[in-house]
This record gives sequence, C-alpha cells and structure tokens, in this order.
Amino acid sequence: MKKTLLALILASLTFSVFAKSASVVSVKGKVEVERKGSWIALKAGDTVDESEVISTGFQSEAVIKFNESILQLAPLSRVTLSKMTSNQKRDVVDVYLNTGAVRAKVNHSDSKKINYTIRNPVAVASVRGTDFTFQDNGTTICTEGAVAVAPARFYKGNQAAAETVDEVAEPEDGESDATTEATDVDPYAPSGSTLVSNGQSTTIAADGLAATTFSTAVSQATSAVAAVQTAASAESVSSSAAASAAASTVATTEKVFKKESVLTITAFLVGSLSTNIKWQQ
Repeated sequence: MKKTLLALILASLTFSVFAKSASVVSVKGKVEVERKGSWIALKAGDTVDESEVISTGFQSEAVIKFNESILQLAPLSRVTLSKMTSNQKRDVVDVYLNTGAVRAKVNHSDSKKINYTIRNPVAVASVRGTDFTFQDNGTTICTEGAVAVAPARFYKGNQAAAETVDEVAEPEDGESDATTEATDVDPYAPSGSTLVSNGQSTTIAADGLAATTFSTAVSQATSAVAAVQTAASAESVSSSAAASAAASTVATTEKVFKKESVLTITAFLVGSLSTNIKWQQ
C-alpha cells in the first residue's frame, strides 16, 4: 500500500513539473554553451538546460525555443537561462542578459499563463505575450504588445530563485497593450515602472532612472533633424531652413505627445526605432 501511494505521489510530481530545457532551433556562426567549465559548440537540434550560459561570437546568432516562446541572441551576446520551468497552468522563464542583445517573441502554450522576464544589472523587462528586444545598455524596444520595464535596483521579484512555478506570483489574464497596467503584466513591478507598448522604446540609465517615452521621442526627433541639418549643409541648402525644420519637427512631436499622451508615437519616430534584431528566416 505504501509503495503504491509513493508511486502515485512521484507520478503526480513528474506530471506537474515539466522539463527545464529548451531546444536550439538554429545557429549561425560560433554559438557555444558553458558546461562543467568548458565551452561546447551548439547546433540546431541540441538542447540547453536551466542555469546554462549561451554565448554567440562575432557575426553569430542563435535561436532557442522553450515551449512556444522564442529567444534570439544577437552577435556578441551572452545570456544565462536562469529559470525555465512550467506546470499545467503556467510557464516561468527568467533570462539574465550578461552582454549584447536579445529579441524575444513570447507566446502562450496550451492557453497557459506565462511569466517571462529578461534582466541585467540595470533593467528588468517583463511580459506575458509580446515581441520585444532587450539590450545590455538598458534599452527595451517593443514590437508587439507591451512590456513592463523597471530599474533593476527597485525590482523585488526573484523568479530565478523560485523552486516551483507556484512560488512565482501570477500575472493577470488578458493581452497586453497601451492601456495595460505594469502590475498586470508583472506583479513584482515597482511603483513608477514604465509600460512600453507597440512601436515604443525606453532606456533605463545606470542610475536607475528611465527616460520617458516623450523624452525618448524628442531625442529621436532631434537626432534625426541633426542629420537633416548635416545633409542640408553638405548639399549647400540653407542652414536656416534646416534649423526651421528642426524646430518644427520637435514642436510637432511635443504637440502630439501632449495631445495624445506619451503612449502615442508618430510614424516618423516609429521608423527611427527600427534597430530591432531581425528574426532569422
């Protein structure tokens, strides 16, 4: 009887906690995983486990998949797969970006909820179903959905230390968009967290302060106008006309943001945010 009961308990545990590994979908160039103190080359079809470190070399990329979510590593990037676990109700993924940049397309598997976090010493980006890019300089660029971004020093969540999925607080149900509360995406999001929605970006500075979407947009516009001025000078076009264009662009950007709120970005600025990692075909 005792043996039967023990077998049932073990079977239940096996069923409720799934494997902590991801599959390598594709590699380009030099891609390695650190195992037992050595660096081992990865190829498509390999698996990588929780807590392992993956590194890409010069002009090299990798795509890995955990359940239905995809993570793409840019060249010269290194990540630690701090947490990859799931049960019947939820997936929990925590990735530490040591250096470089990654792009994640987070998808729900079997209608389950998902806690998906990418962090570095400066910033923490959390999603529940989104396409976004995260860079080691603290910049987050959202391509689809919305991302809750917080300074790392104020963030209280520690998903990587959780032994089971149930130890991680659940996000709210629903899709993420510009109207979503940061705490709906990530229950651990501290007060003042930034919600970055489709077509927007934000950067958390080393001091833990986030550039607002408005200031980011004005900075983008000003940089673009500076390029216009340089081109105008090179083509012997009136610099005063270029200066007028500069003032007009920044003023228009400011007007749009004040009128439509900081959750709106003009098509002009969206085009200037096209620094996202392109998905491998």
